[in-house]
Amino acid sequence: MKNIGNQAQTYSASNQKLVAAGKQYSASFEAEAFIPNSSTVQVNPGLEIEPSVAFDVPVGTVPDGMDLHDSGLSGGVMVNLQGAPIPAS
Repeated sequence: MKNIGNQAQTYSASNQKLVAAGKQYSASFEAEAFIPNSSTVQVNPGLEIEPSVAFDVPVGTVPDGMDLHDSGLSGGVMVNLQGAPIPAS
């Protein structure tokens, strides 16, 4: 993730969603303690981070995409992980 704006932005794993089979999954707060760069990080203009996010999903779940947000109020962007269209949620 790169901050292409002109002011600092806060990245939070809790704003990211995993989409699989028409369902949305929230980030796992329990797993955040064990993953570097997985919670809240301030990103200054021009800088980038490579955050990790853990999701607690049923065994065998195949992710279709990620619904990524720069804040809890943003419209976000859907990133396709399978090459097929992702239905709007």
